[in-house]
Amino acid sequence: MPPLFRASILVLFFAAAGLEADLMEDAWHVELPNGLEVILIPYGANPVVAVTAVVRAGVRDEAAGQHGASHFLEHLLFNGTEGRTQKQLYDEADFLGIYNNAATREDHTVFMMLAGREHLGRALNLQADMLFHSTLPPESFEKERKIVLEEIARDAHGADFNADQFHRSVVFRDTPYARSVLGTPESLGRLARDEVWAYYRRHYSPGNMTLMVMGDFDAEEVLDAVRKEYGGVPRREKPAENAAGSISWNGCRMWLKREPSFHRHTLDVSMPGPRPGQPDYPGAVALVRVLNDRLAARYGHGRVEGVQEVSLTVEFNRDFGRIRLSALLDEKSDALALAQQMLADLRQPGSYRAKAGDMEGLLNDLAAKETFLSEKVHYFTFEKAGALAAGSLHFLKGYVKSLEAVTPEHLIELGERYLAQAPFRATVIGPGVETRENAEFPLDAPGRALASPDRVRAPRLVRQVLPGGLTVLVQSNPGSNLCAAHLLARNRSASESPACSGIADFLHRALLRGTHHRTAEAIARDISEMGGTIKVTDDRFLPFDDYYFSPEYSYVRLETLARHLDRGVWLLADLVRYPALDPKEMERLKEKILAEVDEGAGGPKKAAREVLLRKLLGDHPFARPLSGDAKSISSISGKDLARFHARYFSPSNLILSVVADRIPETVMPVIRQAFEGFTGGSASEAAGVWKGRESKGVTFLPDAGLPQAQIALGHRVSVAEAERPVAALVEALLSDRLAFQLREREGLAYSLGCAFTLTPSGGIFMAEMGTRPANVDQALAGLQREIRGFRSAKVAAGDLDRVRNTLISRRRMRRLTSMNQAFFLGLQEARGQPADFEEQWTRALRDVRVDQVDEASARFIRPPEEAVVVIAR
Repeated sequence: MPPLFRASILVLFFAAAGLEADLMEDAWHVELPNGLEVILIPYGANPVVAVTAVVRAGVRDEAAGQHGASHFLEHLLFNGTEGRTQKQLYDEADFLGIYNNAATREDHTVFMMLAGREHLGRALNLQADMLFHSTLPPESFEKERKIVLEEIARDAHGADFNADQFHRSVVFRDTPYARSVLGTPESLGRLARDEVWAYYRRHYSPGNMTLMVMGDFDAEEVLDAVRKEYGGVPRREKPAENAAGSISWNGCRMWLKREPSFHRHTLDVSMPGPRPGQPDYPGAVALVRVLNDRLAARYGHGRVEGVQEVSLTVEFNRDFGRIRLSALLDEKSDALALAQQMLADLRQPGSYRAKAGDMEGLLNDLAAKETFLSEKVHYFTFEKAGALAAGSLHFLKGYVKSLEAVTPEHLIELGERYLAQAPFRATVIGPGVETRENAEFPLDAPGRALASPDRVRAPRLVRQVLPGGLTVLVQSNPGSNLCAAHLLARNRSASESPACSGIADFLHRALLRGTHHRTAEAIARDISEMGGTIKVTDDRFLPFDDYYFSPEYSYVRLETLARHLDRGVWLLADLVRYPALDPKEMERLKEKILAEVDEGAGGPKKAAREVLLRKLLGDHPFARPLSGDAKSISSISGKDLARFHARYFSPSNLILSVVADRIPETVMPVIRQAFEGFTGGSASEAAGVWKGRESKGVTFLPDAGLPQAQIALGHRVSVAEAERPVAALVEALLSDRLAFQLREREGLAYSLGCAFTLTPSGGIFMAEMGTRPANVDQALAGLQREIRGFRSAKVAAGDLDRVRNTLISRRRMRRLTSMNQAFFLGLQEARGQPADFEEQWTRALRDVRVDQVDEASARFIRPPEEAVVVIAR
């Protein structure tokens, strides 16, 4: 993950007493006779159960010469067991709608399943089979090695990955943690099957694991099922731990690395800190959170020239804890001077003074995160895995009370101990520094104490259209502690002129830069005090997210604890109605967007897709890049933004959907009052239908020398509204075939698949595949071969049932959270779909016959020779 956007496994999510119940406090804890630790967390809000196994085996546990073995083994465990082939493993999970995934971390590996409560017993059986009875089939070994090599190639070109790995290699020098979890092409090439097998037998024993089960279940019944599936595995001695080494925190040291290809500098500074289970850990989390807010207030939003983003976090593993300062800096910035200034401010004793309000806001915010996360039970258990590996369940159960005991005086004491005179290891990587190792970094800049930002005080479904034209949907969600508000703006790309492509994204980013009534700092403070989160634009590191990155619409979404619903609605209304659009602030924002555009966020995948869309759609609005390009962004003026805001955010063009545990009739008056007088404009016009012809043939984009290439293949398609369930099944079946053959059997890709994009303007079929440049010809031939074979093959009834059940299960999963429920309400309204659309869709999926899929496969998917192909390298 990029340094500034890491999911906070560091700040453990929890609930503050008096706010929400602490789920871990109510967890059952049992140790089976064979040594397996079992944690049961009852949570009945949704009819699903997460089964998460934490294996204490990661890079930290690999012997010399086995670099990458933990991650390689994670892949291999999906390839077959003593009783199931790989295909049977996949088919059984898909047929039951079980989500099955895994991830390797530096000191542990996590295996996660999410199942409907009715299939929990089968999920436990599947996972136990994979964990304890895998065969690591010899015939799959080389194939899986190629897949991991593709994964390494995919990550190798990313600036954030390389910056993070550079910093880790410095901080953890001479320890196993300096190595990449994935391994290297050289280390993967040396691994033999007998070495990986020995590693598997040594580390995958019950006594080296913790099993967490969370969701809607009867604890006694689940415990019996766990004993049945896991308890029969023989007890074995725990593996002897490798020596982790030590970190010599000697003075203030800096490592510099020149990377001319980067378009910014990345600064990272690590200082020694506590880890879970140590007495100072809860207080350090509280202190770092307070300081992070203060750093953002002083340096964030371009307040200091050259600084794009800044964060302060606590990080840990089984052996080390650290406090980490990270910043993204402009290409032309004086990175060393900025590093000196931030560190000088951070080391000022006055920075650690806090008021009672700071502590209250901290507890509110972290309580909200715990509540948000608990709605996604599989993510909740996934996030707890690292803390269990490093600090044990005993630590987690006592964590809330430990944090509540932190006082302002305690923060001062910890600041002076861990920050004021702390030694550190710092790295800067980017185009404007000269490579230098282990240089002394004097801190002679005058510091200014960091201070708190100023405060500004300030199920049934009901649908109404307010007098100004705003469409409002309010749905009750009994039992939820959350409020989710989602504002959807229609016809995103159609509303933009070709010369101002990307202006909608620009405007959305501007919303958090201040309104006529609130500064950016006040907005951030309000959100924190409500225990809320807000998102106004797409994540550029996920450039084509299935739900939110769309030419059809844009969005603003706000989540808060339910008791702050009124305040959240008023904040949302202020952001949408009265953005300040300050000229100087907009110029700073423009510079940031241009830096991201220049950097080419999204890599070859984004480049290939954009060229393919232009070839398929010509000058249609849907072919334009949603974030714009350097020319269009540069041309956008403050007046352009103001005019676009008045037109695009006119009430008739917006849909507000709110989901909360409130009677809808009590929410509507709050919304009406917050949006009173919101008038003007009309709904925007939708984009027209595709015109012109596709530009057929194979196009190679210029070779950028990247370690991974991207193949995008596509064509236009016509699918009637009633045929969309059939198209969804065709898409799932073909994606399944591509993944199993080209990834699992031939090892040509880490990620690939296909999809239909069906809009009122027309439809597109697209298949995509990432592969190493040396494999492009073989990968393209394989992609075309499999598409050709799929068109002529007959679908087996069992395969159809399997993907049908998977689709239904996945769609149910997507509606677990309050925010996703609000999102789908707004999207259905925008598309003119009825309130019971999901039920209708599910019934239609269940009614699709094999002969309908066979006929649709040949009609919806053209022969690959007739498709447009773009290859980015």
